[in-house]
Amino acid sequence: GVALEDRTGQALQALVSRTMRKQKLVAQRMNLDGDSRLQVWVENTSYAEIGKWLAILAKDRVAIYSVQFASRELGMVDMRLTLD
Repeated sequence: GVALEDRTGQALQALVSRTMRKQKLVAQRMNLDGDSRLQVWVENTSYAEIGKWLAILAKDRVAIYSVQFASRELGMVDMRLTLD
């Protein structure tokens, strides 16, 4: 497997904010969870665009701790994501 990078929550938040801006995604909410985890809420967003963004995070060696998707209309989802 790929070695994951150990980041502080603040460093992770900066990376997530930067990569979301590049992908034109908007987080409804972002929350630090302890020292190293970050919770991200995204609403009514293209599943395909979220997939591209998650691939970018994977290249940056960010681990997904948990993720939940809820379907909206066709191709659109709400997501609650916890990154580590």
